Formats: sequence, structure tokens, C-alpha cells
Amino acid sequence: MELPEQVTVLHQKHPDYRLVAVNGVWGGVSSRGDIRVELFHEAQILPNKVVHELTPDQKLGREIKREGPDGTERTIFFEIVLTV
Repeated sequence: MELPEQVTVLHQKHPDYRLVAVNGVWGGVSSRGDIRVELFHEAQILPNKVVHELTPDQKLGREIKREGPDGTERTIFFEIVLTV
């Protein structure tokens, strides 16, 4: 049997996946003078698919290609409005 020369890794999140970390805040003063802030988590976007070559001993080798979006994603969890 011939051994494969590459392997494809797909990234997907389970339907029950939930992130609770917050590492940023975005906001300002509303038109009413209230303080409005949104709490978010910021992280590098995972590619949809990554292809790696396999070494002769069938270990993960160098990355050959990557498909999907590139950049940073902010996931906003909720907004808080504070009256001064």
C-alpha cells in the first residue's frame, strides 16, 4: 500500500462550542450622554482548511497551502450601557 504524501486538516467548531474569554472593550458616549461599551474577544481567524505534507515516517510536515479568510476577528458578547 502506498503511503499518502500530504494530509488535509479542516477547522470547524462543534455546535456546542462557546467562548467566554473577554480581552477587549469598544465603546463611547451615546447621544443621551450614557457610557456604552461592548465586551469582545479578539483572535486570529482560523483558516477553513490547511494542507500539510507528510514526512516519510508519516509525521506532519510543512504547510503546503491554506484556504479561507485571513485577519483578526472580534466576537462581541454583549453591550453595557451605564448612566453617568
